[in-house]
Amino acid sequence: MSAETSLLRGRQEISKTDISILALQEGRKNEVTIDLRQTQAELDAIESKTETARRLLYESAVSAPALLARRADAELAAPIYTIFRLSADGATVQIQANETSAIEPGDTIKVEIPLAADETGALDLTLSERHKAPGLELKAETAGNTVGIP
Repeated sequence: MSAETSLLRGRQEISKTDISILALQEGRKNEVTIDLRQTQAELDAIESKTETARRLLYESAVSAPALLARRADAELAAPIYTIFRLSADGATVQIQANETSAIEPGDTIKVEIPLAADETGALDLTLSERHKAPGLELKAETAGNTVGIP
């Protein structure tokens, strides 16, 4: 009878050990699942930061200099004044003028404001144009008039 009791106790210990092993496996599986979710959340946050950094890089490398250059061109583009005056013989004389030129009754004044070479917009690109910024390749599409970052 003591052999039977020992055998039953042995089987009971084996069952307890199996239960402990299963509990440890489930606990480890839960820990790994939690770690995986946390890591995925961190990766998502890093991806968002990367996208923000990529957009800022694009803006600083392409958009901002183009807009600054356009603003500088506009500031440097002084108006061109031309005075059209009737001479004594009735012919119209064209006189280049400036802001302080004297005008007379009957004069017609023409004011031209030169536009920058790119008068359609700082980011309006044609298909043949490609701008490269450090780490980025920008491609223009004429169909949608858009600039994309691959």
